[in-house]
Amino acid sequence: MFKAKFVFNTTLVFIAMISFVILAQAQSQAFVSAKNGNDANPCTVAAPCRTFNQALNAIAAGGEVVAIDSGDYQPFTVAKTATVSAAPGVSAGVVGTVSVALASTDKAVLRGLTVRGNGVASMGIYFSTPGTLYIEDCTVEGFANIGILETHSVTLGVQQLFVKNTAVRRNHSEGLLVEVGSAARSGIAKVAVENCRFEDNDRGLVIGQYSRGTVSNSVSTFNVRSGFEAVVNGTLNLDSCLSTHNNEGVTSVSTAVVRVSNCTLTDNEIGVNVEGGGIFTRKNNTVEGNTNNGAFSGVVSAK
Repeated sequence: MFKAKFVFNTTLVFIAMISFVILAQAQSQAFVSAKNGNDANPCTVAAPCRTFNQALNAIAAGGEVVAIDSGDYQPFTVAKTATVSAAPGVSAGVVGTVSVALASTDKAVLRGLTVRGNGVASMGIYFSTPGTLYIEDCTVEGFANIGILETHSVTLGVQQLFVKNTAVRRNHSEGLLVEVGSAARSGIAKVAVENCRFEDNDRGLVIGQYSRGTVSNSVSTFNVRSGFEAVVNGTLNLDSCLSTHNNEGVTSVSTAVVRVSNCTLTDNEIGVNVEGGGIFTRKNNTVEGNTNNGAFSGVVSAK
């Protein structure tokens, strides 16, 4: 009898341990499928969900949602620390707006997604709170307004955006706009952009009021107005960038400050366009072949 009870209890413990492992896995990772996903499923690889929202609900904070096959998915909202990504070789399209609304300590990642507006949806990726967002290896295109918008209106808080290896194109307004509402002057928005392309937008990349941006190894081209621009107290640093075939290569407006190092501004209508504030050179830039090359406001010396 004792032996039977021992075996029975051991079996129960083993089953409980297996159940705990399965539950932990389900909480840390969830899967979506455009081909055979169903939101009544438990969001496992064998039984994936259909929508990112359902999969995000299934994971705990810090978990990951993975698209396992190519196709179009519905818009979704990230409201906690989480990663949303496409599996290697998968083309995961999101038709509509991806919203990111985080707590100040949250960190979210969007990786390998193609976010499309089809000329109808207003904006692509909308990051509206303090916190940290990473956008990696994505394409954001075809929106009626802004491709990527980083903004918030709380009185306090730092908002951080990292954009890497991403193409932002064919948006009717800005490709990437970073700005803080005037009521949030004690808060700040920051963006770091690396190895990105801004193509065929109204304005390529714009750093707005009470915001700071650093852009490196990136291209802005065939935009209707400016390739790179800072306005109203915004600060923009450009390093090793190309701005070509825009109306303006680099623009400063109002009290904005732009610093330019090792950049090429060519084949624009205006290379350096100062409409207020100032654009300062490291004296290692190429500004040639524009209809009007313009002139820098001053020099930033090496230190």
